[in-house]
Amino acid sequence: MENLSDNQHNSISPLQHLKNFGNKLVKTTLFITIPVGILYVINLPYPAIRRPISEKVPLLLLPSQITTEYHFKKSINLMEQAQQLIDNATSQEDLQLGEKKLQEAKQSLNAIPVYPSNDLFGGSYGYGWRFSSFGFQEMRGKVGELEAKIFQEKNAQTLFKKAELAFNEGKNNYENAKNNYDKQQAIKTWKLAINNLEEIPVNTLAGEKAQQKLSSNREELEAIIGNFIQTEKLNTIITSAQQFSLKAVELSKNPPYKVEKWTEIENQWKMAIKELENISLEDGNGYIEAKKLMAEYNNNLSEIQQRKKAEEKSIEAFNYAKNQINQLVTNNVNNSEIDVKKIIIQIQDILNKLNEVETGTTVYNEAQNLKQFANNKIKELTTKSITQ
Repeated sequence: MENLSDNQHNSISPLQHLKNFGNKLVKTTLFITIPVGILYVINLPYPAIRRPISEKVPLLLLPSQITTEYHFKKSINLMEQAQQLIDNATSQEDLQLGEKKLQEAKQSLNAIPVYPSNDLFGGSYGYGWRFSSFGFQEMRGKVGELEAKIFQEKNAQTLFKKAELAFNEGKNNYENAKNNYDKQQAIKTWKLAINNLEEIPVNTLAGEKAQQKLSSNREELEAIIGNFIQTEKLNTIITSAQQFSLKAVELSKNPPYKVEKWTEIENQWKMAIKELENISLEDGNGYIEAKKLMAEYNNNLSEIQQRKKAEEKSIEAFNYAKNQINQLVTNNVNNSEIDVKKIIIQIQDILNKLNEVETGTTVYNEAQNLKQFANNKIKELTTKSITQ
């Protein structure tokens, strides 16, 4: 019998052996896979499945509870690191590392395979596990708060960089400005940068840097603005004075002029000087420039006043001489007995008066004509006196 059995065994083909092994493998696989598959389904986060299992056989939920507890503890640890880095950041590197830790904590929370619900979790077993629905929600809230803080920090950093660029641009443009307009534009850029720095929340890392930059540079900007305003004031005063002086020079072309015109020119110089008197010793270099212009303008004013005075005296002398001649002619026409010597003396007095008429006056040419007339009259009377 044994020989027969051995012969039967030996008579089984290799193909049959392979088939028998395959059947055993399938049975073994099904034996292992089916329970694992069932266990997987049981641990899915569906109330309809988990609730009855948690009431009857809670031990079957252990895999999902272990996974949940692992990710929850990991998220707590990462969250503590993230919060420490973000709340006490001293540099952008701290914030970046804190954000990385926060994202890892968030991933761990998202990896928890159950909904944060006590009935789904399977109740409390007294094993000292840290996961709870309240704790899960609290962690979610912390994630949101820290994400909002990171978002605020990033916005603040963006504003700070933008303001810093504008600040440096305004300062550089002011230092290289070629005229007052360029300086005005540079100051506008500078002031806008200061305003942007002031708007950065002070409870951010960028806000702390902004406050430091503001405290060290606000005074500098105010000093520059004050200096610019002062310079503008001086330039305005000097420009105004120069406008009066240019008007005076223009009016002074092609003299001679009557007294009224010289008075108008005189007033232009006086107005120019009056403008410059608004610049005080405290104005520094502006005061020195104003003093130089005042010296020049005072000389010009003095010259105009002399010419005005010369015009006044010349007109007075000319009118006196002219009236005397008219009276002399009128008296002599009606007088048959002429005292030649007396008339010559009177004409000589007229000539002396006409000599007071200065060159460059409006009556100078007329005065020369009257002098010619008077000299001719003296010659005529002298000849007549000799013949008599």
